Amino acid sequence: MYTVAVSTSERAQFKRIWSQVWSEMGYEQMEEDSESSKLLVQNEDEAYIGIIEIKPYRSANLELNQVALFHQQPELVGSMEKAAEVSKVAMLSEHRGANLSRILSALVYYADRHLLDYYVGLVEPVFARALRITYKVPMRAIQGRMWHKGREVIPMMIHVGRVRRDKHDYKWILANEQKTMLESY
Repeated sequence: MYTVAVSTSERAQFKRIWSQVWSEMGYEQMEEDSESSKLLVQNEDEAYIGIIEIKPYRSANLELNQVALFHQQPELVGSMEKAAEVSKVAMLSEHRGANLSRILSALVYYADRHLLDYYVGLVEPVFARALRITYKVPMRAIQGRMWHKGREVIPMMIHVGRVRRDKHDYKWILANEQKTMLESY
């Protein structure tokens, strides 16, 4: 379902997919974060079709808190260790649609491995709508739509802990076929 990009070739694949999708969407390229976990999402043939970048949530000096007031949310006060920032999500255009459940399932299983209850991030409005309406992901906007780094986003907090504890309520979650691996985070 996903591989943590550790090797040089895996990191190159991550960067290739990210750069290609960001360029197609007209988004401003961002710096890579050395503290983040870089996930390569795979299809049923184990081909890399998308990426996710997740990094520890820390309220102090976090660029994200300069954009929206995540650090003032009651759910995060005193429980930062149970939160992570999802800073990048991208899927190659030829794999979009039916494979979105692979991205979302990878996020859920990553949260399982790290006992996360919340994901925070800046979510593209169409993606946010799909999460809310089609996938029924429990989440809430921290504030309204805004422009950030060349794109329209909504600051969102996703209650991934609810999803991971009640997987039976989310029919889109794929079976976890993950191999045991070491992950940095």
